[in-house]
This record gives sequence, C-alpha cells and structure tokens, in this order.
Amino acid sequence: MKLATRLGIATVGIALTMTLTEIKPAQALLWNWSFNGGDEAGTFETNGTFADTAGSSSFRVDPSTFNVTASAFAPSLVGANFDTPETQSSGIQFFAWDGTTVTTFARIRGTPGFNVFESSDFVYSFTTSPSPIGRLTNRLTFETTGSQPLTLTPIAPTPVPFDFSPNLGLGLIGAYAVGKIALKKIKPSKTPINA
Repeated sequence: MKLATRLGIATVGIALTMTLTEIKPAQALLWNWSFNGGDEAGTFETNGTFADTAGSSSFRVDPSTFNVTASAFAPSLVGANFDTPETQSSGIQFFAWDGTTVTTFARIRGTPGFNVFESSDFVYSFTTSPSPIGRLTNRLTFETTGSQPLTLTPIAPTPVPFDFSPNLGLGLIGAYAVGKIALKKIKPSKTPINA
C-alpha cells in the first residue's frame, strides 16, 4: 500500500476517532407539571433519559430550570426566577417515579417534598400524601391554592448544543496536518498519459 494511501487512511481515522470520542454533556429531561385544574402549570428539568421514565427510577430536579407557564393565583409568576438562595438552601431535591407517577418527593435537607421559592413572596410545594399534590402559597399573606392533585408528565430530552471543544479541534488540526504531509509525499508521475 502506498504511503499516501496509508496517510490518507490515518487522517480519516484520526478525525473519526476524535469525533466519536468527543465527550458531550448529559442531556436533561424536561417535565410538565400542573395542578388546580391546570390553572397552575409549568416545566422543570431533571437528570435521566426519556427511556428511564418507562420504569421505576429516581430523578434529581434542577430547581434553576423551574418555570411557570400559567398561574391564575399569581399571574406575575409566569416567567419569574425561582432559583433563589432559599431554593438552593433546600439542598438536592429529587423524586421517585414508578413508570407512571411520582411516588415520593424528597430533598436532602429539610422535610419531605419539593419546594421552589420566588423571591421571598411565593413558594411552590410538591409532595405525595399519598398521591402527588401541588400547592402555591403567598408567604406574605398566607393565601394558598390549597393542596391540589398534581400531574407530572415527562416530555422529552432537552437538546444540548454541540460543543466544539479543544479535543475535537486538535483532532481535526492533526488530521489536516497528516493529510497535508500525505499530499507532499505524492510525487507527480513522469509517465505521459496517452489519450
């Protein structure tokens, strides 16, 4: 096999290896939540894959992704920020899933349940007692929606954008350099080509 052919194969091999071994961040799993007849609704992300929702699994909630898409109780909460110091001080929050519904909400610190806080005024609380329930409370006035049946539905993985990392970049530069060397090693043919 000619040197140029070997180097060409090596070039493709380097580029392919760097692409296939590129470490990409784990995808998040998006969930819809709603209670109070759908008057309170939104989304949040957890770890895990959509396939994990088919059976019993535990999912760690990312409270910084908690989002309200509808709120009849407090319309100002739509699009509000819930990643507050109080939310963070609740510690790691997670829930157990049986393939159909939540069986337990829990957190590392504090009482059982899942709480997210908006500023200092409102808190969403999810718990199981024994079935999933949700509640929104104004902590200044103590008004609340009361405990309502909660619906939680996995939607889909959240796409993670491709990251052109240094590893992949170096691999492509290396492949380019090897390819360039291969082209220099090819000597032009001195035999005339008859037409």
